Amino acid sequence: MKTISLKAILVATITILGTSFYGCGGASSTGGMSDGNYEQGRTTNTLGELPYPAADMDYDNLFGNADSEDHDITTLIGMNENFSTFAALAKMSNLDMKLDRTGPVTMFIPTNEAFQEMPLEQFNMLTDPDNRAQLGRFIQRHILPNKVSSVDFNSSQAIETSSEEEIVIDTEANGGVITIGGAQIIKSDIDASNGVIHVVNSIVQTSRDVFTD
Repeated sequence: MKTISLKAILVATITILGTSFYGCGGASSTGGMSDGNYEQGRTTNTLGELPYPAADMDYDNLFGNADSEDHDITTLIGMNENFSTFAALAKMSNLDMKLDRTGPVTMFIPTNEAFQEMPLEQFNMLTDPDNRAQLGRFIQRHILPNKVSSVDFNSSQAIETSSEEEIVIDTEANGGVITIGGAQIIKSDIDASNGVIHVVNSIVQTSRDVFTD
């Protein structure tokens, strides 16, 4: 598969987010998580128990009676309990304030179930206030700095981030199945006031490990 920079594929480069979006990786007052496992009970920080449990998902009615185009992305992901883990991580990274400084974006939102697949040790590292740079990179890989609909993705593309990470795009069944960094889009093209949301069933992975590199 040919690797192409995001600038070549999607007009803008994710460097926009990599510099102004996460240029300051200072520590937060949000506490980290202690060791444990999901079966024995989630551990607790100032945002409550994380990661939050998965619940039944109605993909045709994600936000109740709300018109998604009347709300920004961070408001929308706070409206559905199945996005609560990603919403909590976004809050830790001050995502809402950073989005205010950018134009329309595309965001891949993992469900709570997606986070249940992440080893707890890695999740603890991600929520540790000493690891805000890693959290910034983790959030960054789920965001494109312009609005991209699902029909614009194809298997000849790969996303190259400002951190020189490669995110592979794969499409099957004439575009009916789309994966971004191994995460399948399970609900696409949800328009928000400041961009578009694609719901994914896993964490977006890159060619480098945010926890070790």
